[in-house]
Amino acid sequence: MPEACKFNIGDISIGLIPDMLEGFFDTPGSFDNFRAQGPADITLNIHFDQVPDVPVEEMIFDSGSGWRQYCSQARFVLWVRSSQRDPRLVGVFSKDFHSGDIFVGASEIDPGRFIFPLSYPLGELYMTNLLGTGFGVIFHSCGVIYQGFGLLFAGIGGAGKSTTAHLWQHQSGARVINDDRVMIRKTGGQFRMYGTPWHGLGGMSLAEDAPLKRIFILKHANSNQVLPLSPSQAVSALLARSFSPFWSTQGLNFTLQFLADLCQEVPCAELGFIPDNSAVDFVCNL
Repeated sequence: MPEACKFNIGDISIGLIPDMLEGFFDTPGSFDNFRAQGPADITLNIHFDQVPDVPVEEMIFDSGSGWRQYCSQARFVLWVRSSQRDPRLVGVFSKDFHSGDIFVGASEIDPGRFIFPLSYPLGELYMTNLLGTGFGVIFHSCGVIYQGFGLLFAGIGGAGKSTTAHLWQHQSGARVINDDRVMIRKTGGQFRMYGTPWHGLGGMSLAEDAPLKRIFILKHANSNQVLPLSPSQAVSALLARSFSPFWSTQGLNFTLQFLADLCQEVPCAELGFIPDNSAVDFVCNL
């Protein structure tokens, strides 16, 4: 049977408890860094090849690209489909997302292997909803730990996150914890930056964290330049580059307050950069 396992993502320990069944999880390699021991903060029950006919009362959100979220009998339902199977994954969760059941199908390549419950997009969607209950926010960003502190480089698609990640990968004393999705939480009175297992095309993902020192909004430019942003400008820029539960009034209110506090405490600036090593030197010298 797929073994019970735990993963620590953003200092939140999630335990997966599978049904009795022969087979194996088709676990993405990026999750290996996030395996954990000890008690779990959250436990999710995993069921195999028995996707139920979940009665739904209201569709909350339709991505138009492979997943939908519903409300069903005081629970939330995440419904993920693919070109080969609909549904591919179904998650049924409590209102606070602290417990739930995930129904997974067999791999479309090997029937003896089963889709990993926290694989993209369901895992990221689950985490987005959970964080929106008061834990933090995931940003569309590259995260770098340099000299013990976190640097967040946020950007929309094509802004240069992957380029930035590759440039910093070769900087002495720097570690790229993710090239596309980075979590920020406030713990112990400080904002901290965490790697996540949902990486971008560069495949960079580390289960490491550090105090957040600076935030940069990326844009391509003809020279390396930095423009400080006011807290209100920073909130607007980061909201557009966040993975937030926009379908939830409670989640969106938390996110807005979180961003307001974040941008009051952590300096945020627009970073125009040339895509070469001079950009790294420029940031190091700020």
